[in-house]
Amino acid sequence: MAPAPGPPCYNYYPPLCLTVCIANVGDLAAGPFTVSVDGGWEPVTWRVYSGLAAGDGECDLTCVTSFVGSVRVDADDEVRESRKHNNILQFQFPTPTPPPLCPTPSPT
Repeated sequence: MAPAPGPPCYNYYPPLCLTVCIANVGDLAAGPFTVSVDGGWEPVTWRVYSGLAAGDGECDLTCVTSFVGSVRVDADDEVRESRKHNNILQFQFPTPTPPPLCPTPSPT
């Protein structure tokens, strides 16, 4: 997981965009499941419709409103697995210096 670049200037506090990558580290394929990123008002979810083969992975860009949160793989507990302890990751990013305010357009 890594922060993605934000806008060059803003007139509001911009969301934090993260590239979230997940992987199937097991020996068997996993069927379809949902990934949930909780970092603000409501969790952001995406569906891995085709599942993941053993050793496979995928990434998605997700924007949240908080610098503290969690990523939960198989959020709806759909995949039968022997190790569920590695399905959640807590994150906390330092609050970056925000970009400068965008200039206010001059009336014409």
